[in-house]
Amino acid sequence: MRLSSCERALTTLDATPLSSSSAYRAMPRLLLALLVLALSASARSSPWVSSARRWHTRPGGAGMLRAHPSASEEQLRSCREQWHTSALDHFAFGHEETFELRYFLCDAHWRSTLDGRPGPVFFYAGNEADVTLYVNHSGLMWETAPAAGALLLFAEHRYYGQSSPFPPEQLKLLPHLMQWLSSEQALADYASLLSEVKASLNATDSPVIAFGGSYGGMLAAWMRIKYPASVDGAIAASAPIWAFEGSTPPPDQGGFAAIVTRDASEATGAARACADNLRAAWRALFSLAETDGGLDALSSTFRLCEGSALSDADDAMQLAYWLQSAFDYLAMGDFPYASDYLTNGEGILPPWPMRAACSPLADPSLPDRPADLLSALRDAASVFYNVSGSRGCFDLENVNEATQLDDDYWGYQACTEMVMPMSRDGVRDAFWPQPWDGDAFALECQARWGVTPRPGWATVSYGGRKLHAASNILFSNGGLDPWRATGVTRPLSRTLIAVDIPEGAHHLDLMFSSADDPPSVRAARDTERREISRWLREAYRFQPPFGPGGGDEADGVGRLPPRASQLFLAAAAGACVSACVAAAVLLCAAPQLGGQGEEGGASPQLPLSTGGGGAGERDLQEPLLGESDP
Repeated sequence: MRLSSCERALTTLDATPLSSSSAYRAMPRLLLALLVLALSASARSSPWVSSARRWHTRPGGAGMLRAHPSASEEQLRSCREQWHTSALDHFAFGHEETFELRYFLCDAHWRSTLDGRPGPVFFYAGNEADVTLYVNHSGLMWETAPAAGALLLFAEHRYYGQSSPFPPEQLKLLPHLMQWLSSEQALADYASLLSEVKASLNATDSPVIAFGGSYGGMLAAWMRIKYPASVDGAIAASAPIWAFEGSTPPPDQGGFAAIVTRDASEATGAARACADNLRAAWRALFSLAETDGGLDALSSTFRLCEGSALSDADDAMQLAYWLQSAFDYLAMGDFPYASDYLTNGEGILPPWPMRAACSPLADPSLPDRPADLLSALRDAASVFYNVSGSRGCFDLENVNEATQLDDDYWGYQACTEMVMPMSRDGVRDAFWPQPWDGDAFALECQARWGVTPRPGWATVSYGGRKLHAASNILFSNGGLDPWRATGVTRPLSRTLIAVDIPEGAHHLDLMFSSADDPPSVRAARDTERREISRWLREAYRFQPPFGPGGGDEADGVGRLPPRASQLFLAAAAGACVSACVAAAVLLCAAPQLGGQGEEGGASPQLPLSTGGGGAGERDLQEPLLGESDP
């Protein structure tokens, strides 16, 4: 006899392996429910929460998306929407197809250096969403730009927002047209865009610092790895670059859910009984779904709209995934201040929203009263899904078209190169067993897109844990952020920095500063500014002394004019003569330098410079930027 979804869930709660086929069928409907009931929440950098769902919800509609805290009207007035003609396929010769990539230039703070060279460029590597979301929320860029004299450039990711090469209706009919949607093509777009923009502004020597959060943070880091001549440094916030197969050690598939569970515990300020009650609630839900009248009772308890009433056990599983997702999002958005970042302006989440969601689940006796426990679970999820307080019921089927399009596009990426295995076990976490099933996932991808995932390709393409050849990347991760489980949380070298933010949620350090920011977030931004300063000093130091417009213009860009060439050669010759004389003196004096040649021990050793006393080394340590939040 075939077990229903809820029967299997109950079975796995008793430690029997779960067959995931039914769950996979339920998840696509859950996805729609998640999107609409999350109030079409805007692109939150949040990688996959299960095998059939995308990283995070998308923004809907056009125009500047706003949320709090966000860029001011005065700041936004300095921004210009522009378009870059980019190759559809950067890696195939003989194909001339192009498309228009949207970007924003914000030049209110751009200025030349003291010696007349163009100021730096702060570049946001756009995520899988409308780029205006990042224009509005990238506070670290906006607040650091005045001290650095930086130009801000925000690029939109191909296929998302208004940068799709093909009309949506065409992509629905011809899914093979999605083949040019990949992180590698996007990085090539960004390298091409930076080259064009800098040339058009006569700023080809301007250093570039890349910024990004979540998938955007991954892109920022990979940009520095793949195109080091285009990007001089990268701030990669909440970037789970170690979430892919093929690395040693392998990714922690259950780490995400374990951190969500910790966020719902006393360790982070939530009610002590919250996680335990959450774990008990799933058993109550699945048990009720298997009883006569149980589906109707669940529909009533969770206030589902008439069109979303549960009709079978798979619908009950969909409801469970929907409820689970609320806690995933609350963990990622567990900010210290009231914010509508996760709700796209449809309502304001309270400060520390996970604590608020745990409040209905605070009574340790709730498991003894299953009906009350399920009502408490509904009230906890409503902190996210009914943030405005105006929803009389929840519709699990309806979702706006723009949001669904972005979801589809990320689903394609997850079915090709962005395969990040995740699982839950109900022991380490407060949910129910959901083992990763790569075969079932591949079947879903074949059915939806006609493609087979390449689980280890991102590791091959970008290096995985073998980053010893990379430099000038700062990885930041919040202690409350579930994605830290597959992020870089320890320094890898002197120039591959890891910043830990114990009180931080998902890329909080990229947001605008607030009086409510915890000390660890402020300290993280100070560290990030110091690293940016160091990268900029290095970049300007190693530039040629004569750039565009310098010296004798007749000799072309980057060439020394005749008089300078003569002086340089004369100085070089003088240095050579001095070196020869010094070498001769040393050779003559060798017997007197504390050794006896071959008979008396070691040969003479000249002291090595430690780099601590030179002016150049001191320059690298002197901050170009301020060390505290504005």
